[in-house]
Amino acid sequence: MTAEEQPTLGQQSVRRIGPRAEGPGGASQDEQEPAFAPEGERPQAAKLSLAAEVGTKRHAVVPDKHLRDLFREFEKKAIHPVIIFGTSKSGKTLMLQSLIYEARTRLAYLLGASLGPSIFPPDYPQSSLRYRNAEDLINDGLRNFRDGSLAKQTGVEEPFFVPVDLNVAHDDGTKETIRFAFLESVGEWLSYKSGELRVFQELHPEISAILNQYTWPMSIIFVAPTKAGNTPTEFDDHCACLAHAMEEYNRLRQSKQGDNLLLLVSKWDALHPPGSALFDNATGADVHRLVANWYPIWTAYAQNILGVRKDAKAFMPYSAAWINDEQTIRRPGPYENTFGHFNKTLWNWLYANARQAAESQADNGAISGKRAVLFPETVLEDATKVQMSWLGQIFTFQPWKR
Repeated sequence: MTAEEQPTLGQQSVRRIGPRAEGPGGASQDEQEPAFAPEGERPQAAKLSLAAEVGTKRHAVVPDKHLRDLFREFEKKAIHPVIIFGTSKSGKTLMLQSLIYEARTRLAYLLGASLGPSIFPPDYPQSSLRYRNAEDLINDGLRNFRDGSLAKQTGVEEPFFVPVDLNVAHDDGTKETIRFAFLESVGEWLSYKSGELRVFQELHPEISAILNQYTWPMSIIFVAPTKAGNTPTEFDDHCACLAHAMEEYNRLRQSKQGDNLLLLVSKWDALHPPGSALFDNATGADVHRLVANWYPIWTAYAQNILGVRKDAKAFMPYSAAWINDEQTIRRPGPYENTFGHFNKTLWNWLYANARQAAESQADNGAISGKRAVLFPETVLEDATKVQMSWLGQIFTFQPWKR
């Protein structure tokens, strides 16, 4: 593997859903494709079947015109999409609720987070239902989170974007609003096909089309829990299914150059209880020692995702909340700052990605190496500081500030 291919926190043949086209900045046709173009100028995407099978359900394929309209909304409103991959019960929904709750409470001196207006054009299939799902996840979900109840499993027929407006009040008195769209989906869509032994499902056709046809930068989060299932075999199955999602991202995504990727090691408190040394003061090296043994997740993430920038991959431990044996949320008590640090780090990463993406769009696709900072103590550190230079850019904790 060359230095350019080494991950700095993988290559199969690429199957395209749409035709090749020139991307922002005149990039090669293999690398990029316009997010949208006037109806008469854009080559027509390859026609897809009216329905595609995922597991035992059939899902309508969103027509190319509606996807172009959606991408047009993203660009017009400066919305940064965040695609979240995770198997069932990996903590995807709880992560999103914890992130927003943190911005509304302990980080309210700097941040404010609210449900944004619907990003779906009115004629987008099931646009009203998708927004109601987003409202339920945020409004009802945050009340449950505050009251100590775990997030319900997402049970929807189609994926939906959760629009979140992050309002930032800077020390110099300036204010800005960063608009995100978090793609929420069902963890079971990443499982094996029903009734078949270890045969992967096809990625949901709408998610596949979004990855394939959207050409501006995205944030991609792969949620890998420290505990999943009840046996080592079940945990291995979760690892295999998440690794397959990584390979599907690599295969489908045509415009990876501007993307930022994160391997989020969730449920850190289940492995290292609050108050333990590795809960409070984990380093990048500590996390790497864990995930390097998660075959095939680490191989898929570190080696098999190709075509991204050298500094585009990161990983970090994460706990959305302190979960007790009764599967309810405990108050963080003396560990409040520790739990808060996880969300500060994640917000910092997302904010920097969105600012970098906006600058790329303004500069015809060029990617700046300079990243904006909300919380200096949570910036990604160079891996040489933890004696793993071959990894490039990885996450490392700074000492906690009580």
